Amino acid sequence: MLPVFRLSAPLYELLQDASGRGVQITIIFSSDELEPYEKKAISELEKIEICCCAELNSKCCFNENSMIITSADLHNYHEKKNGDISVAISRDEDKVLYNDVLNLYNSFHESSIILISEKGSSAAEPVQTAAAYHGFCIRCAMPITFSLVRPYCRQCMNEVKKETLSNIEENYCHSCARKAPATLNSPLCKDCFNSYNNQQN
Repeated sequence: MLPVFRLSAPLYELLQDASGRGVQITIIFSSDELEPYEKKAISELEKIEICCCAELNSKCCFNENSMIITSADLHNYHEKKNGDISVAISRDEDKVLYNDVLNLYNSFHESSIILISEKGSSAAEPVQTAAAYHGFCIRCAMPITFSLVRPYCRQCMNEVKKETLSNIEENYCHSCARKAPATLNSPLCKDCFNSYNNQQN
């Protein structure tokens, strides 16, 4: 859990390693500073869930055995910084406190909007996220299912419902995530529009 989600190279390497070992990863944030290519890279990892919760203002990392609550920058954990405080909590030694924080996490998670969800299971082959999405939100470039009639992620769709849909000009192509003018009625950049038409003919 963290207020702002930024993807540093060391953090992405840790996510790749954990994903490769079959660890279920959940990240909850209130806002992100991710580039489209970073969102695409994250969406291709297995067993990862990315959620957005506007009320979140805490930094906490945990697994089934321990957790850390900290004021430090979790994106650049390898750098030495002054003035930060971190508290480590062991589930065995501080069971009540661990469970109290876990309950808070569950509350944040239940009120979150799920942006990316890939939960593999040992009972079946996990769905490959890259194959499941193939599209991008035309407002924030979050990887989503390709759909010309719904080119928004759930979070942005909730925002646009309050606005006049047809005339809103957004920032990204729904197919390639490149910076380009896009609208609900015309969500593709020129190149992707031509390519899509050629495939349909």
